Amino acid sequence: GLDWSPRTKELWPYAFAITHTVTLSDTLTMQLDVTNHGQEPFVFEEALHTYFAVSDVREVTVTGLRGATYIDKVDAGRRKSLDEDAIRFAGETDSAFPTTKATCVIHDPGMSRRITVDKQNAWGTIVWNPWIEKAKRMSDFGDEEWPGMLCVESANFADSAVTLQPGATHTMQTQISVART
Repeated sequence: GLDWSPRTKELWPYAFAITHTVTLSDTLTMQLDVTNHGQEPFVFEEALHTYFAVSDVREVTVTGLRGATYIDKVDAGRRKSLDEDAIRFAGETDSAFPTTKATCVIHDPGMSRRITVDKQNAWGTIVWNPWIEKAKRMSDFGDEEWPGMLCVESANFADSAVTLQPGATHTMQTQISVART
C-alpha cells in the first residue's frame, strides 16, 4: 500500500491511502482500494495495466465492446463508436473506452485459449498495442516485442474519473481467467 506523506503531498495535495491486493486461484484477482483521508473530495483516475502475452496480436481479437464509444488516441483523440463485434489489430491501437462496464474476452487461436477480463467498479477499458514504429520509439519496450503482447486494462478515466468524498473508499477490481479452446 501507499499512504500520503509530506513527499506525496508535494506531488498531489490530498490525504489518501492506496492498497493493491492480488489474489491467485483459478482466476487472478486484482483489487485497488483508494481511501480519502482528507477533509475535501478529490477526483482521480486509475487503471490496472494488464499486459497479456499472446501468440501474434495480428491473429488475436477482443470481444465485448461492440457499440461502446471510445477515444481513439491514434486518431487525435477522436471519439468513435465500435461497430464491429471484435477488435482486430492491423496497426498501432490505443482505444480508450471511458464508459463501459463490459467484460472483455481475448481470443488467441495461436495459443488455443480465451482470456476473460471481468471487472467491478471500473467503468472504462483501454485496449493497446504499440505496433512497429511506436515500439521502436519506446525506451522500455523491445523493438520486436509488439506482436507478442496485448494490453486490456480495467480503468476509470475521462468521463468515468472517480470523485471520492472525505472518509470514503473506492474499490476497483478485475478478475482474469483463462480457458482452453
